[in-house]
Amino acid sequence: MGSVAALAGPAAQTLLAQFVPHGHCYLWRPDLVSLHVLSDSLIAIAYFSIPVALATFLRRRRDLPFAWVFWLFGLFIVSCGITHVLEVWTLWHPDYWLSGALKALTALVSLYTAFVLWRIMPQALTIPTPTELAALNRQLEEDSQQLRQTSQSLRDELEFSNSLFDQSAIGLACTGPHGRWLRVNARLCDMLGLDRGDLGSLSWGALAAPDAGPEVLDRLRGLDSGSFEDSELEQRLLTRDRGAIDAVLSVRGVRQSSGELKYCLAAVQDVSEKRAALRELEEQRSMYSAVLASISDAVFVADRQGDFTYVCPNVSTIFGYSPAAVAQFSSVSSLLGEDLFEEKQLEEMGELSNIGCSVLDEQGGSHELLVTVKAVAIGAGSRLYTCRDITEIKAAEQRLLQAKQRLEESNEELQEFAYVASHDLQEPLRKILAFGERLQSACADRFEDREADYLKRMMSAALRSRELINDLLTFSRVQTKARPLEPTDLAAVVDGVLSDLEIAIESSGAEVDVGPLPHLDADANQMRQLFQNLLSNAIKFRRADVAPHIQISSRSLSGPGPQRCEISVSDNGIGFEARYAEAIFMPFKRLHGRQAYEGSGIGLAICRKIARRHSGTLVAQSSPDQGSTFTLQMPVHAATPISS
Repeated sequence: MGSVAALAGPAAQTLLAQFVPHGHCYLWRPDLVSLHVLSDSLIAIAYFSIPVALATFLRRRRDLPFAWVFWLFGLFIVSCGITHVLEVWTLWHPDYWLSGALKALTALVSLYTAFVLWRIMPQALTIPTPTELAALNRQLEEDSQQLRQTSQSLRDELEFSNSLFDQSAIGLACTGPHGRWLRVNARLCDMLGLDRGDLGSLSWGALAAPDAGPEVLDRLRGLDSGSFEDSELEQRLLTRDRGAIDAVLSVRGVRQSSGELKYCLAAVQDVSEKRAALRELEEQRSMYSAVLASISDAVFVADRQGDFTYVCPNVSTIFGYSPAAVAQFSSVSSLLGEDLFEEKQLEEMGELSNIGCSVLDEQGGSHELLVTVKAVAIGAGSRLYTCRDITEIKAAEQRLLQAKQRLEESNEELQEFAYVASHDLQEPLRKILAFGERLQSACADRFEDREADYLKRMMSAALRSRELINDLLTFSRVQTKARPLEPTDLAAVVDGVLSDLEIAIESSGAEVDVGPLPHLDADANQMRQLFQNLLSNAIKFRRADVAPHIQISSRSLSGPGPQRCEISVSDNGIGFEARYAEAIFMPFKRLHGRQAYEGSGIGLAICRKIARRHSGTLVAQSSPDQGSTFTLQMPVHAATPISS
């Protein structure tokens, strides 16, 4: 205290001399002084450390609200700490005015701090509590998760929309209010043969084909200017190679709330193939209509109840009614008659053919029809009727039947005539030959040469007449006296013929080569007669000083229908010109005189008739001095004879 008084001067010493250190109040008891010193010192240290912690906290958390309040609170705590320091100081130094001044300052700071705290209390109370903050954080996290999910969904939808746009099977385009291309997909570029850059430099109007009408051009130009209405139009669009495609253009405008156009969406569908198919269908329809109109059959379609669903225009050719009049009939039964067919049978078989019926036309005339009914699916119909008028065919069949009957009667009469004529002709010939032989035996030595020549000629003519009559009978009996066709060994037949011709073969020096011959269904006697005629002619019509060489061969024929075979008889005889290849098969047709070669000229005609009776053919090929080949073709099994 003495030192303080010395520093303060005489006036201060006088003033300070009035106070005593605070330690006197404690009687300078060491234990009590120490207790106050220690307590105030620790409080001061605590008060000074708190602002340091607050300053550190505020520096790291600059986002805290009301940060200045924390600084004010720190100033308040520092002021309080200084008062506790002065409490220790005044234990030994009675500087009570300084202590009071600092306490007054602390009081002001404290009051201001309290005032501020109460003032900001309502605002501070609005700050969420940790629980509320945790709840808010959880809500924010949930909202954030939902936002992420929504964002992902939007991205997926956008990706899906982009994929649909790009991968669409039809062309898609998006243009701005003034026709500027915003986006096109690959399909539209492929349709037009243009890439996105080329397409972006063109307008809608530039894509119109030269043959586009003014209405189409106006609507396309409206897309370029933005003045259009949602619509769908068919048009032809140009491609890169200046060709054109048939297209259907669907346009829709997306507008803002004010009505102003935002952008235009256009869908372009290439219908060129569809149009081509429709044109082809139309051509086919026209062709089928022309075909139906050109045929004489009446065609119509009805449903299961018999109601007409389609009537061909040419029904009038049979019924005399127009198609509309036919369609007015209550049912098919009223037109064609009841009980035309059984529905169950049609369902089982699917088609019933050649159903006969009689109908009356509009004029009352009768017609015979053949009706075919087929179960089909044509539009609303399920029964296809085809009606063929066979009235004329029936009449022709009746006429043919009558003609056949007359022909059979005529054939019977001719056969009877041939038999009677041959019998009646044979009788005088036998007498002529008998009396001629008697004259030759009894009077030959009394005849002069001329008379003997007359008798010889008479006998020769009678013999030729008898041969001719026999050949005619043989020719007529190919059909009338024929035997049933039976399995026959042609090799055995030919062997029998060669045996019969043995003398002629030996006398002529003929050589006959016989190859393998088939077994077939035939009349053995007629086959024997055929080969005998062919071989006899081969021996008879030989070249002078050249021995006959005859070859008989056969082969199987391939092809549709019944199995057939071919038998050939070839020789090296005199032959004949090719122009006579058919004439030699005519009865009594001779290429040589009787003096050169004997015969009636009917043998080959008999051979061809036998071939026809076996459902076969017989033809000849020849050249003069090159020989001849006769070829027989006929079925191997179950040959059906052909009536002559």
